[in-house]
Amino acid sequence: TYIYALEPLSEPGEEFYYANTNYIVLELILQAVTGKSLAAQLRQRLYEPLGLNDTFTEEKDPIPGGFVSGYDDWDGDGKRDDVTKLEKWGLGDGGIISTAQDLATFARALFAEAKVIKIKTLAVMLDFFPDDEGGGYGLGVTLTETDWGEAWGHTGKTGGFLSTMIYIPSQNATVVVLSNAADKGDPDEIAYEALELVLGEVSSRKRIYRQKIIRVYS
Repeated sequence: TYIYALEPLSEPGEEFYYANTNYIVLELILQAVTGKSLAAQLRQRLYEPLGLNDTFTEEKDPIPGGFVSGYDDWDGDGKRDDVTKLEKWGLGDGGIISTAQDLATFARALFAEAKVIKIKTLAVMLDFFPDDEGGGYGLGVTLTETDWGEAWGHTGKTGGFLSTMIYIPSQNATVVVLSNAADKGDPDEIAYEALELVLGEVSSRKRIYRQKIIRVYS
């Protein structure tokens, strides 16, 4: 109810601003149109057709065996704390439990194989609005310029977990990095190192690339 009294930050198409609230609004729209929950729609439209057997919606799906805990130095005492239960998700702005393999399968299905949405719809999704860091943001997708060509994907941060998913269309390359220690390591750095190992070293522009990585956390 808090967002209803707020004025828009800008006219459509004039400014880019990322907000979790927008994804919750989209969830409400989807439920009103289909009569089904977001979790049910994700399972019907994505998890089952793509064979994402290790992907679930937190708080909505039963998760056989559970999932790993997320850790962070929550109180700043230099020790890691299990912060998994401090944040509850499962709405349109987050709460997807998955694996690197499933996310890589999803990225290829979405960007390379046209198994998720129609090509015309994907083109709209990839109509990026420029940011201030040399990249851009589309409909739930970030754009980053790399030494191997532009990269599409997204990053995430919540409850002790960090993630990044990158797809480089010119190389047909996908890299996914997941971490359950938010106080140590950088998934973007790890992803870059992996790409460098597979696609070849480009150390002369390495620092520039890292400065341009978009950090839009959901």
